[in-house]
Parts: sequence; structure tokens; C-alpha cells
Amino acid sequence: DLGVDPEDETRAWPVDPHHFDTLITSKTFANGSDVDAVKNLYRSLSTKQLGGILELDFFSMPTPSVDDCTRLARCLNMCHRLKELDLAGVGLSEDGSVVLFSTLTATALPELGEMWIDAGVTVKRANNLNDRGIAALAEASAGGAMRKIEKLWVESNSIGNDGLIALAGYCSHGALSNLKEIGMNANDFGDEGLAALCEVAVKDSFRLLNTLLLHENQITATGFAAFANACSAGAFPLMKKLLLGFNRMGDRGLTALAQASSKKAALKQLEELSIASCEVSDEGLSALSSKGVFPRLSLLDISGNQVTDVVIDALHRARKRDKRRALSIDNAMQEKADTFQADKLSRKSFEGGEMVSESIPPSN
Repeated sequence: DLGVDPEDETRAWPVDPHHFDTLITSKTFANGSDVDAVKNLYRSLSTKQLGGILELDFFSMPTPSVDDCTRLARCLNMCHRLKELDLAGVGLSEDGSVVLFSTLTATALPELGEMWIDAGVTVKRANNLNDRGIAALAEASAGGAMRKIEKLWVESNSIGNDGLIALAGYCSHGALSNLKEIGMNANDFGDEGLAALCEVAVKDSFRLLNTLLLHENQITATGFAAFANACSAGAFPLMKKLLLGFNRMGDRGLTALAQASSKKAALKQLEELSIASCEVSDEGLSALSSKGVFPRLSLLDISGNQVTDVVIDALHRARKRDKRRALSIDNAMQEKADTFQADKLSRKSFEGGEMVSESIPPSN
């Protein structure tokens, strides 16, 4: 954040050398030749400063105009060593995001590893990439920009099925090929969008992905069945963390995931799973007791579902019998679902992997 208080909303968005040239031309100098000297000095200082910066934090900055986004992109084109970029909670518009990512050059942000465009912890100003914005991001990545990015958070951005379909299309052409973590909670896509991601994942996209956050979208049992089929076909082989809560998974969707793991050796690396408020009953949870299901799973969030202690105890016994990893289960009261808010889905809430609030040990 260049040493500026992140809560100071008087901060202005950066001015790139090209725009500075335009601004300075309107100024009056005692010596006319000084204008070129000032331009060259600003360009030199910008190149040096931006070329060496490692982190940029714009969290809670004033909402950027489309012109601000153009100038920001030009500055980012000069950030050859930048590793972290935080644009959370700035109210980025769909038009602004399209301009931002389409202005990036093919060699932009070569060292960027993490980018946040979510609403932030306080949801001060939700960003609105929408479908066109996420498509522009993916297109920029397919063209060579952000080639090393591993962590991307685009939660609460009104991304629908069309956006995920576009994202999948660009990923099939090399976009986001090094991605390990993606947060897409609290968007608007459903089965069709998830199916598009699964289709390209089977063809080796997202091979390195180990964390996928899909809380509070419009996904049903049909979408999760497609996800399970993709995993059975070899998609997402390194997946360790799946947050799928607040979708309409139902027993059919959970059973499909369990069968993919037990019969097709899918999701064998999975360590954390949330199916909170997913309309799951004892029937669906019982499927996790089948032999071989998620052998490395250690954290399971089933809060907000209608399940009984009898089935939970049976799950603990089955895992112990099969020598699978001991399981810590969160089955908090329904109030947890009732108080669920999008700001709790921000990357800063889940970064530490602290998903369990009430652990239920196995019965003796």
C-alpha cells in the first residue's frame, strides 16, 4: 500500500507516466524546456519504483473509474517483480475490470502469485467483475499475463454461468495453468458453469489446484454429480480443500462424491470438506462411511444439515475400522447457517483453514 493508511479513502489511484505526460503539458513552466525534464524524471522514478515493488494493497480505496482502471493497468505493466495484488473491497465495476485486464500486456505481472478481487473482510464495497470481467481476466492470462499466479480470490462478484464458461474456454488455452487456490464463494453460477470447469479439468486444466471454494452459489445435485464424474476421470488430482456449503447438493450429490472416491480413487488427497447447509440427511452422510471414501479427510463441516448423532458415530467407527484418518466433525447448530454472510466467505476468513468451530469426537 506504499505506506498509506488503508482506511484513508482520500487516496487517489496511481498515475502512470503516459497520463502524467498529458497532465504536465497543461502546466506552465518558467523555462519551457523544463516540461520534458519533469516528464523524464517522473517516468524514471515510476519505472524504478514500480519495477521493484513486491506488494500492492488497494483494499478499501475509493471506487475506481474506468479511466482509473486504464491508468492502473499501465502501472501494473511496469510491476515486473510484483507478487501480491489486493483489489478487495474497492467497488470495481464490470466495465472497469474489463478495461483493467484488457490493458495488461502479454508480459504483464510475470511474478504475480496472489490476487484478491473479492469483497474483503468488511464487504465495504463489493466488486462486480460479473461475466465480462472474469472473462477478461482469463483472456489476459491466456495471452501471457500473470503466468505464475497460484492464488485467485473472486468471491462475491456476481459471476454467472456465462462467466465460468468463458473462464473454462480460456483455461483450455493455457490460462491460469499454475493455479493452486481459487475462491469463488457467493457468486451466481450453477450446474452449467461448474460443468464447464469440470470439462476442461478432465483435459488437464487445473492440474495443480488444491483448494476450491464454491460456497453459496446455485449448484444442485446435478452439478456435483458432474464434478464427481470429472474427478473420477482424473480431474483435480491434488485437491485438498473443498468448501461446497450453502448449495443444493442433497443426498444425491454427496453420494456421487463418495462413490467417486470409493470406486474410482478420486479425491484421495482431500483433507477438508464443507457441506454446510447443503440439504443433506442421514442417507447422504452415510455414504461417507463406505470403505475408501476420502481416506485423508480430517475436517468435515456438516452444520446446518438434518443429520443424527447415530450416523455421525457410525462414520467415526467406519473410518477407524478402515484405518482412515481420524475425523473432526463440525455439526454446529442451525443458527450458523442463519447468520451466514458473504463477508465471512472472504479469503481472510478461510486462509488459515480454520473451518471447524465445534469438534465432535467419536464415541467410545
